[in-house]
Amino acid sequence: MFALFCFVLAVLASPFKSKSRLEAENAALRHADPVGENHIRARLRSGDGKFVNAIAFRVAGTPLGRVLLDNRGRQMHAAGFLAVDRWQGEERVQMRLIDVAVS
Repeated sequence: MFALFCFVLAVLASPFKSKSRLEAENAALRHADPVGENHIRARLRSGDGKFVNAIAFRVAGTPLGRVLLDNRGRQMHAAGFLAVDRWQGEERVQMRLIDVAVS
């Protein structure tokens, strides 16, 4: 009975957790700069020359933050989610980084 309850709860909650994971393979880290006290803003370029703006929240001083700041210009694999960046009345698409690996 408990398993059925957990299944129903998961089904009902799924529309609220509909983030699709995004992966960027062999993307060049063009820029990475601290933003505010704990965040890092980045810009990734794919092999075909297209760019995506990215942000990693609360990563300053963490291994992820150090990898981003120490590997500007290098190729890496990045994982995250697409999100809308709402700032000062403007909306832009950005990638919210959750992990990277230098390739």
